[in-house]
Amino acid sequence: MKKWLLGLSTAVVVAAPLEASAATLPHAVKETGKLTHQESYYNVDLTEKYVGVRTKDHFNLYDYSGKQKYSVKVNHRDVSTLGPRGGMYIVDGKENKTERLHAYSTTGKLLWSKEMKNTHISNVKSTKGGYLYVSHQDAKEHKSLSQLDYKTGKVLRTWKLNGQAAYFGPNGYALVTLKDQTYSVIKGAKKLYSFKTKYNYLPQYVTFSDDGHLYVDMKYPKKGKFLHQLYSPKGTLLKNFTLAKGESTFFNSKNELFIGWSDTQSKKKAYHYEWYNTSGKKVVSSSFALGKKGTGKLTDFKVFNTKGHDTLYGLDGWDFSRVMYKMKNNKIVGKTMLPDKSTETGFYEPLERMPYGAAFTSPDHSNKDLVDMHMYRYD
Repeated sequence: MKKWLLGLSTAVVVAAPLEASAATLPHAVKETGKLTHQESYYNVDLTEKYVGVRTKDHFNLYDYSGKQKYSVKVNHRDVSTLGPRGGMYIVDGKENKTERLHAYSTTGKLLWSKEMKNTHISNVKSTKGGYLYVSHQDAKEHKSLSQLDYKTGKVLRTWKLNGQAAYFGPNGYALVTLKDQTYSVIKGAKKLYSFKTKYNYLPQYVTFSDDGHLYVDMKYPKKGKFLHQLYSPKGTLLKNFTLAKGESTFFNSKNELFIGWSDTQSKKKAYHYEWYNTSGKKVVSSSFALGKKGTGKLTDFKVFNTKGHDTLYGLDGWDFSRVMYKMKNNKIVGKTMLPDKSTETGFYEPLERMPYGAAFTSPDHSNKDLVDMHMYRYD
């Protein structure tokens, strides 16, 4: 994987994204592999080195060239996850009776199996640093979160949750609700800090940085209240955002927060983005015009990844015509046409960013019941 060097940038505002000559414009992303004639996917997991593809009957592991590493037969259950090192975890068994969590190596070897009785496993999450979490609930839907030893499957700690699901980040960080209006950040068996809110908010979007910075987007439906906050790794509230704007919100490898959004309601349609440093200070505020009377070329732009503060990788267009762009200082410097009717696929860490690459599926023209998957890396 290429290592991006992320540096500081001054704020700039450009009226419209310029574009180099189409004849000389390089690709924005490089297609590294293609899986053809595939059955529809339950889910796709991407890590730095591997792509895990879950179908109805199999879990298949590939590298980014499309070379298959192994294939494991599975039953109908769709609970599975790919670990950051390429290991794989799959759940089978009978809900609310006895379920089993199986751990496999990068070669497809079964390492261990763990029985969990009188429960239903709803999610499994494996993160860097050797953290393995299992979300589960009993027959009365009482939710719990257990941390397991990823080497043996031994339960190290179980947290009783207060109705809501757990939200995961890299390196073992997770946001949980242990009681009403109180949200706690944990790391493994340790609770790092808690914060309280005026209302019993429901998290809409949660993302962590590598060092534990937390951004939360929460909603209280009864009163139409929203909460958008940035916390330090020690639980200090760094910033309270007053307006919900982020369509792409993620941290980079320097633990800086990116927020990007499209303003398509005003006459001057534009894409805006901001960067916040680890102290919560805004260090970049920039924008460029969009099309359809905004005089720009892009119409439905969404950022997937960044390089520094001035280079954006994103997707534009609809299912019938989608394009990946690379932009530098609000100028289009790379362009890759995607196959017709392409749709995004894959689960990433965090979800709103694609740090390792991007994956899309398109219809298989030889068989309407099959799809092709295309894997890309950033140039």
